[in-house]
Amino acid sequence: RPAPPPPARPESIAEDMQLSGKDTGTPGLADTVHADGRAFRRMPARGDGDCLFRSLLDTARSHPVPPPWAARNVAGLRGLLRDRLNGSELLAPDVEATPDPVLAVVDDLRMTALAGVRDAEARERIGQRWDRIEQAVVKGGDGRRWRSILRDSGYPHLADVAPTPADARRLGTDGLILAAAELPALWSSPFADALPLALAHTLDIELRLVRPDASAATGTSVTPLNPGGRSGTLHVAYNGADHYDALVPATALPAPTT
Repeated sequence: RPAPPPPARPESIAEDMQLSGKDTGTPGLADTVHADGRAFRRMPARGDGDCLFRSLLDTARSHPVPPPWAARNVAGLRGLLRDRLNGSELLAPDVEATPDPVLAVVDDLRMTALAGVRDAEARERIGQRWDRIEQAVVKGGDGRRWRSILRDSGYPHLADVAPTPADARRLGTDGLILAAAELPALWSSPFADALPLALAHTLDIELRLVRPDASAATGTSVTPLNPGGRSGTLHVAYNGADHYDALVPATALPAPTT
């Protein structure tokens, strides 16, 4: 006997929010954001390593005619990106900029350790410690020390992908970006930094990152990725560091009910 058809998905995320919030008001919406002469409502995404992908899907589904890729789920969108990047010329600039992925990790964790530390003596001690780690890991290839610093980092699962510095170099920067495209657990790693631009190229969209900017009249500034993308323009909110939220055009939302 044929399986029952899947439940119909709302045609837009705005309709979905209306259906979900009949008794409690529209859920999941935060502040109004102004950018490029338009008003958006920010729809927070969970900080689970999938925020970029989820915010893009939610933003795309809020448009009157969502693009075909908006029918995918997060895993499907990650798979689309991974397949596009595999053997792709898109990764060449990242490989050129970061030829040694081991040094990239050590430098990233060094900066994390120094962040917010103002005392000169404390900064000196931290710097000396990371100089020793660099000597052991980058130059000496110490696998135990490598796994130790990853265990204490924001991306411990990188050790599952590359258990030793030699493994990281064998995969290369491009291979580790591919891993970050597939694995949410690597979102905080430096190899995920390439994903927003790569995703804009993969979807052939102009992705406009809207971040807070107290010096601007609108309170925001906009950074375009892949300007002139042939499949349209999407805006997402960006905190300037590591998190994205959907931006739903205010005109796509149902009128408030009383």
